[in-house]
Amino acid sequence: MLRSLAAFELEVRDLSHHRALRDLNHPWNLLWLAIDNGNCRQMLKSIDPILTPDLLWLLASMGHGDDLVLVDANHPATHIARSTSSRRLIQLPGLTMETAVRAIMSVYPLDEFDPDPVRVMAPVDDPDRVPDVQRSVLAEIERASGSPISPGRLARAEFYRAAAAGFGVVQVGDSRGYCSAKA
Repeated sequence: MLRSLAAFELEVRDLSHHRALRDLNHPWNLLWLAIDNGNCRQMLKSIDPILTPDLLWLLASMGHGDDLVLVDANHPATHIARSTSSRRLIQLPGLTMETAVRAIMSVYPLDEFDPDPVRVMAPVDDPDRVPDVQRSVLAEIERASGSPISPGRLARAEFYRAAAAGFGVVQVGDSRGYCSAKA
């Protein structure tokens, strides 16, 4: 005879404990509410909530010499991600590149053995120009790494080839041009 899950749960649980968990005045729930801190529940301490489980998996799966590709909303990320080692596209809609980089750099070390650990796409119309968004992103990377960064500059086609050879792609919702970087 099949029973409902709720009926089964009531049979296997201690009823006094079950009722207490539903009582918001129960000491355990007061403790949980105190830890909850305004509905911002985090299972891991000191991990930025922007770092989704999929993004953390991608970062943890990387090894020496693997490149993380960070791209803006205008980038053909779905197509490029299919060519990467992990075939993973992590989308962070609604975030600026600076916000995403700040969170990622809180757990991601730059490859100190790479002469150009950060590479950016150079503007097509003026390859020597450094767009404001790239300055802001590089400032976040420098802040996190504790040292000045002199990025490699790649032409558009070269950046797309390098991105396809990366480990995985993180796409943010930022629509400003030339947000894209490889680290």
